[in-house]
Amino acid sequence: MMAILTALAVASASAASAHYGDTLLAQELSRHPTLDYASISLDNSNNARFEAGTAGPRSKHVVVPLLDALGTNIGTLELAFDRSPGKNTVATIESDVSRHVYSKAVLAEPDPFVAGAVRSSFGQALVERELSREPRLVTIAFHVALPERDNQIIASNFGRIGKAADSDDQRVIASSTILQEETNNGQRLAVELPLLDRSGRTIGALSTSFLTGPGPGEKAIAYRSALRVQHDLSRSIARLERLAK
Repeated sequence: MMAILTALAVASASAASAHYGDTLLAQELSRHPTLDYASISLDNSNNARFEAGTAGPRSKHVVVPLLDALGTNIGTLELAFDRSPGKNTVATIESDVSRHVYSKAVLAEPDPFVAGAVRSSFGQALVERELSREPRLVTIAFHVALPERDNQIIASNFGRIGKAADSDDQRVIASSTILQEETNNGQRLAVELPLLDRSGRTIGALSTSFLTGPGPGEKAIAYRSALRVQHDLSRSIARLERLAK
């Protein structure tokens, strides 16, 4: 995974005109050797389309609905394999793409979001790990000032690499405040926390959000999940410089 993410970081830095949707699909091709081609067609978006790879004359095509991370149908995902894929393979790719699309708008954004921005390959690997451990995690991003750079997103599951930290990010970093906000009509709880290294020193801001239901205690469950992610990450980051690798 580290080699894949590093390659993507280099590709993103050198191709500022790439769309996040194209980068996301290229990542899936890197993860699945039998996948020749992948494309996303969005509903009601002037025939917007994103793609990666090339389908061969004998490729086996599969078309499935594409949901965003909140479960909203936003279009279709077409996959072409060099052999008939198993159901688990298709389901894995379908789920993985969905969990990296917070909203269909991000697919058309440039990747990186700011030309010349650096994607932390180690930070991105940690993002992927937390997604695999937390099924209700909707969004996650690291807002960090790497050496000789301003504070910006260096890893996330929705693109926007290089986006500058906003006032909330700076407040969390400066005062170790934890911010909470219910969004999407109570469907999601956003929790922003200090991003800590192993010694407990604040090295940035950790932006997360979790799916919540209507039942009592759902907000508290999501908040505890955010604290678990924060603790999990801190144990893996020896120091700020590790994220610059």
